[in-house]
Amino acid sequence: MMRERRACLRLFAAALMVVGYAALGADAVPSAWRATDSGFELALARGTLTCDSRGRMTLRAEDQPALELVFFLWHGAYLYETQPKGHSESATLEANGVLRLVGLWGAREGSAPVRYTMDLVPSAEGAEVRLALEALAKPPHRNA
Repeated sequence: MMRERRACLRLFAAALMVVGYAALGADAVPSAWRATDSGFELALARGTLTCDSRGRMTLRAEDQPALELVFFLWHGAYLYETQPKGHSESATLEANGVLRLVGLWGAREGSAPVRYTMDLVPSAEGAEVRLALEALAKPPHRNA
């Protein structure tokens, strides 16, 4: 079950980055994340990708409306939770240029917590998303 979720999340992450690539084009050389007052920013060929410490991303292309990108986890009895509504533990710029977000999904009552580590790796196409998940408990049993 966990492998299926990982595969689904990897597919979703890849789809988001394809959207970013199509919207903003590719740089010949990847730029680097930089810290800003409101989080982090990655300069792209025709726009920017910003990310706050909770994982909310915004893609801004030249002369286009902003596109907000949010990861979510679907679980249990038709519950879903966005990453920014979880508990953010850290957001750090690593020495290798990777923006690393660490926290917990499943912050609401009755949810089994899931620890996440999300690495946003600058690339010539924009940013590659690497998401690792770890279930910390079994989901609570719900009577229908």
